[in-house]
Amino acid sequence: MKDLSRARWPWILLLSLLAGALVVAALGDSGPRTTAERARAVSESIACPTCQGQSVADSAAPSARAIRTEVARRIEAGETDQQIRDHIAGIYGDDALLTPPRDGVAGLIWFLPVAGLVAAVGGLVVLFRRWRVPDDVEVSDEDRVLVEQARRSPRS
Repeated sequence: MKDLSRARWPWILLLSLLAGALVVAALGDSGPRTTAERARAVSESIACPTCQGQSVADSAAPSARAIRTEVARRIEAGETDQQIRDHIAGIYGDDALLTPPRDGVAGLIWFLPVAGLVAAVGGLVVLFRRWRVPDDVEVSDEDRVLVEQARRSPRS
């Protein structure tokens, strides 16, 4: 019984680390504190309408500058980040947002990696349980004789 509890400690440690990582990821950062940091964070989540593969925050295009100005103006007006993103998406379409929506078919982007991780951990648990040596194995006298013969025989 003592060996069984000792064998579970690595699993308990692994699950604790995984749970801790999930809590840290779920709580995340409390968000930008200043208006400039908040404007930068919102701008990083909006795609530049004229540049290929760049956010508004990283682009020097005139349209990106105009969007950054609009984002800053709306932050000063007291709008939330989501209200600003919704406004930009209303003008340029949902493709203007760099973060996919969390509902509908696009929500699978958020769900599938987590489901894959859970399936992989479950598969490892099943695999390790199969590899475990059963506790009720009985060694016969014939087995002991074979082991003794193998130990006495000269190695080549």
